[in-house]
Amino acid sequence: MKKVSFLVLTLLLLAQPTSALIIVEVQIAGDQSDHDYVKIYNSQDREIEVNSYRLRKKSASGKDYSLRLFPQGTVIPAQSYLTWANSREGFADNIQADLSSTATLAINNSVALINSDGQIVSAVAWGQGQDQYQEGYSRLPNPEAHQLIKRKNVDGVYQASQSNFDDFYLTELTISNSLLSFEESTPLRRQSAPWLNLILLAVAISLVLVKIFNIYYQKKIIS
Repeated sequence: MKKVSFLVLTLLLLAQPTSALIIVEVQIAGDQSDHDYVKIYNSQDREIEVNSYRLRKKSASGKDYSLRLFPQGTVIPAQSYLTWANSREGFADNIQADLSSTATLAINNSVALINSDGQIVSAVAWGQGQDQYQEGYSRLPNPEAHQLIKRKNVDGVYQASQSNFDDFYLTELTISNSLLSFEESTPLRRQSAPWLNLILLAVAISLVLVKIFNIYYQKKIIS
C-alpha cells in the first residue's frame, strides 16, 4: 500500500498541469517586418482576469524585453482569445487586436505569458536564440513573412504537452503570399560592372576592325 501511495505521489509531482491560458498563434512578419502579433486562448468555461499579466520576449542573445503589461480590468472571456499586436501604422487596429505596443518580434526570439506572481504561464520559442523562453528542448524553425506559428488543434482541443516542437507547427506559405513578398521587396536592377563595359567595347571595336580588314582584303584580291 505504501509503495502504491508513493508511486501516485511521485506521478503527481512529476505531472505538469496545463494552464488555462495558452499561446496559440504568433506572427513575426507580415506585409512588413513589424506586423507582429501574439494570440492567447482561454480554454476555461469562465472568464479569466489577467490584471498585471505580462507578455514578454527574449531577443536572439537572450535579453528580456516587455511586449505589453496588461492593464487593470483586462479579461479574457471563456473559450475566447486575446490578441496583442504591434501598433505601428495602424496594424493592431487593422486586425482588431485587444492590446498593442510598438514592441516587435524577430527571428531567433521567444515569447512568454507571465502571470502577476511572475510565473511563466505559456511560452514558445523559434530559431536558435540563446537562453529563450520555451517549453521542452526542441524549437520550431524560424518562420518567414506571412508564415504563422500555430498550436495544433485536434477535434477542437489545443494540444499542450509542454513541448513547443510537438505542440506547434508552421503554416504553409501560399503562392499568393510568396508573390506578395516578392512584390513588396525592392526590385533589383541589373547593373553592368565598369570592366564588363570595357570588354564589350573592345569586342565591338574588334568586330569593326575585322569587318574593315575583310573588305580591304577582298578588294585587294579583286585588284
